[in-house]
Amino acid sequence: LGRGHSAKMVRHTIEECNLAFIDHKPPGTNMVEYLTGATKDDPHVLMLGKDHRCSQAFVILNGTAMEYPSLLGAVDGCFKTFFVLDVNYPKPCAQIWEFIQTVIFEMPGHESNAVKLMRAQLAMN
Repeated sequence: LGRGHSAKMVRHTIEECNLAFIDHKPPGTNMVEYLTGATKDDPHVLMLGKDHRCSQAFVILNGTAMEYPSLLGAVDGCFKTFFVLDVNYPKPCAQIWEFIQTVIFEMPGHESNAVKLMRAQLAMN
């Protein structure tokens, strides 16, 4: 089985997928409380902002926040963290990370049917 996959198929909600990919909190969020209350073990992106406008972006790993100058930079940093630490993608958002790996970075890896479909649709445009 590929990175971030198991034999059991579970369908996650869109909200679960979004939260697993980028955790969105309002500006002024108390970072100490956020980090001590974090329940995720996986590396993930934290975006502080209002109305989908990013004011700060972080990669969260093992209770530590690494700030990035942009949301794109944080997504890039988080992706690279998965590879450096050889960590599986979180199941709720594995397809997003697979897309980034195989389509954006053009690195070999497992492609789910959803990622294959997105790749085909992009090729048609």
